[in-house]
Amino acid sequence: MDSKRQCLIPNPIAVPQKHTWVTSERIEKYISNIYFTDVNLYSRVDKAIDQVPTMHTASSLKTDAITEVQKFKDWQPIKVGQAFGPLWSQHWIKMDIPSIEHDPNATELLLLWDVDGAESLVYVNSSMPFQGLSCKRKEVPINSNDSVYIQVSCTGLFGAGNNGMINPPDENKTYTLSSAKLILRNRMAHGLLQDLTVIHDIVKELDSKETLKHDALLVGNEIINILTLGDHSPESYTRAAELAKKFFDSGASDRNMIHAMGHCHIDSAWLWPWRETVRKVARSWSTTLSLLEQGHNFKFTCSQVVQYAWLKEHYPELFEKMKRHIKKGNFVPVGGSWVEMVCHLCPISVPSYFTIKSPLSVSIKLSIFYVFIHFNFL
Repeated sequence: MDSKRQCLIPNPIAVPQKHTWVTSERIEKYISNIYFTDVNLYSRVDKAIDQVPTMHTASSLKTDAITEVQKFKDWQPIKVGQAFGPLWSQHWIKMDIPSIEHDPNATELLLLWDVDGAESLVYVNSSMPFQGLSCKRKEVPINSNDSVYIQVSCTGLFGAGNNGMINPPDENKTYTLSSAKLILRNRMAHGLLQDLTVIHDIVKELDSKETLKHDALLVGNEIINILTLGDHSPESYTRAAELAKKFFDSGASDRNMIHAMGHCHIDSAWLWPWRETVRKVARSWSTTLSLLEQGHNFKFTCSQVVQYAWLKEHYPELFEKMKRHIKKGNFVPVGGSWVEMVCHLCPISVPSYFTIKSPLSVSIKLSIFYVFIHFNFL
């Protein structure tokens, strides 16, 4: 066994022997959101709060402009169970977050929001979009006494086809508010949940001949030992996190390195009205920028120049925020076409938009992420 990794566990309490599946299943059940959720690590990540936010809506408010929404006065109270519709309509919710006492270094306050998977755009104490929400992402970090506005779009992530994505939609479809609750997330428990998820994936996916598979098995097992014997105390979380970090850091130079960059493909014209595409750009890119400002270190690439133009026109504050992260090198404009991809048109010098309309640079002048039509001139 690799000596670098063997030294990570000087005194293992229960080293897995012949039947590796026993230890593998121990890790799986410890992070499961289905099994043993009264005692495992998953159950210790989020704690529900009894206090609920005060919510109001304005059925007569028909605008995308947050400045108009913030001036509006005729709000009506709502609660979970409220239905919104019909399809493609927009609805604004005003929300006041109560005062919640907690240690921000140990826990994070989150709003869990779901309107039957309908897409939403969140504003927090500002006229600039903060984050998008959908069936894939239903939580947003907030603080006590925040003033929150949420624009609910009555559409799903992939349109609203009736019993199938590309089927004609039900124009009378409604979406019901099913969740609007506050939780406190244990930061260390959540981090270890992510670490153990990766460790279990290594165990599950690698061949039994791979040393890394058995190293991961040992470390995952020992992390559980530390937490359970330490009664999930802050000290045990710290020790377990240190062990996980050593595991991920050790031996990196002699193993394959994977480079991953985020990319958000948004069809500029697909199964929803054009104006909804503009909103999708704001929801998607505001989420990316919010994650970057929370300290997550990653690269995000985005093409389709027309969508940059939409952002500049309809969400100018968000556009300026994006430019700051472009200069930092985290948000990377790519592509050489107005949309992804219009190959039945002759190539044009689209990157000039970035130099004439705004001081941005294009890192890659031609990218073919999503091409329907190829021609010989390519």
